[in-house]
Amino acid sequence: MSVGADAVALNPACSGYTMALPEPQLYAQIQSNMAGTVNIDWAIETARQACAMAGVDANRQALLAGVDTRRRDTGQRAVSSVYPGSW
Repeated sequence: MSVGADAVALNPACSGYTMALPEPQLYAQIQSNMAGTVNIDWAIETARQACAMAGVDANRQALLAGVDTRRRDTGQRAVSSVYPGSW
């Protein structure tokens, strides 16, 4: 909880959100569980590890870009716009 808007600060990952509470000058910083993004993070990390076992250097940014390229034809939102904190 933060008292006053000036006391609100982003966490190092710049994730979550801040909610103004009914009490004057009282704010809560909240982190929600977004299961879809957890699954994306798990899949990207699993793919990164599989690449490493095969001797292929793959970073998270490159893997997310590859997923975004493959999903374009489905009309779904880009993974990187849904989960920007992953890279």
